[in-house]
Amino acid sequence: IGNFYTKPEFRCKGYGASLIHRVTKGLLENKNEKVILTTNAKTPGSNIAFQKAGFIKVGDYYRIYKILKTETPED
Repeated sequence: IGNFYTKPEFRCKGYGASLIHRVTKGLLENKNEKVILTTNAKTPGSNIAFQKAGFIKVGDYYRIYKILKTETPED
């Protein structure tokens, strides 16, 4: 599951968790062995919705970037 968004006026009403739960249930009932999602640790509201839908945290994922070469634009 990716790119899940709830408009601010609909947050904290259980809509997100309910939708995630129903989608997940449908996927599992249709012979998908597992359902996986990644979430941003900086969005606690969505993480709460995912937990309410039955997801559990299994680890942390980080993206680390490194600049290998800096080029100077030519005029």
